Amino acid sequence: MEPRMMDIGPDEWSGFFDTLSREHQNQIVTVESKGPDTGEQFESHDVPLEGVTISLKGNEEVISIIVREETRTHVLHTIPDPLHVRLERNAEGVAKTLQIESARGTTIVIRFRPVTIPETIQSS
Repeated sequence: MEPRMMDIGPDEWSGFFDTLSREHQNQIVTVESKGPDTGEQFESHDVPLEGVTISLKGNEEVISIIVREETRTHVLHTIPDPLHVRLERNAEGVAKTLQIESARGTTIVIRFRPVTIPETIQSS
């Protein structure tokens, strides 16, 4: 099975983000921002994901990505005026990246670190 990119329609965003947040809470992620004026930048590197939400700010939809930088410090990344949401899954069907594109030309990419099961340590 090849990696695949899936478009999430705007009418599905709220439920999709609720499910994604539940399934990936505390998973280690990297958040990157790509824009026409700024190029590619790391926003948060190897931090636990708290969640992704969509809300209204005035008349504008805003997608928020919440990560935990330190034990008690949360960082909020916002994407105003979202246009497209895409989820890429790896060959095993596990979330690999989430891309959120804004009408303002910025794309936020969340890269999910693969979850590994610790090897069993056998005592001798």
